[in-house]
Amino acid sequence: MKFLPLNWLVSVIFLHTVVVAGPNVPDLQNNSKNFVRLFNGIHKKDPQGFFQDFKDLAQRYRSNPGKFKELMTEQDGQGWSIFFHAVEIGDMHRLAFMLDQLQRFFRNDLDSYLQIVNLQDVHGRTPLFIAAERREIAIVNLLLNKVKYALKGNKELFSSF
Repeated sequence: MKFLPLNWLVSVIFLHTVVVAGPNVPDLQNNSKNFVRLFNGIHKKDPQGFFQDFKDLAQRYRSNPGKFKELMTEQDGQGWSIFFHAVEIGDMHRLAFMLDQLQRFFRNDLDSYLQIVNLQDVHGRTPLFIAAERREIAIVNLLLNKVKYALKGNKELFSSF
């Protein structure tokens, strides 16, 4: 029995993944302009534009938190929100920034904050699951610590027990 060299097999698998299956690029034609704006900002090399866009949108929706929550829970064809895409690229600075901004914005609405960070995609996975699946330990720790901090800061949550 003759075996193929391992490097040939790896090349075939890689070509199948890239050419046949294609990259993991979502269809964004049904998403809002602001979703696409944040999506593009997350995937750019320079995070400063993303930081400014995120701050601008948070400021614009300050008087209408429901609309900001809609934007933060808006999902692409895979069921991924902006937060999922931030986890996907693994940029700790952008994730920490988003979590801090969301925590400030929803400081009086823990349910909305938790809905955003625990949103499920079409397969039932959360951003935390994606990070754990990819063995991104630093991101897993960041997500757990930020949510734990938000829970500790909300005394009303614990007073109901």
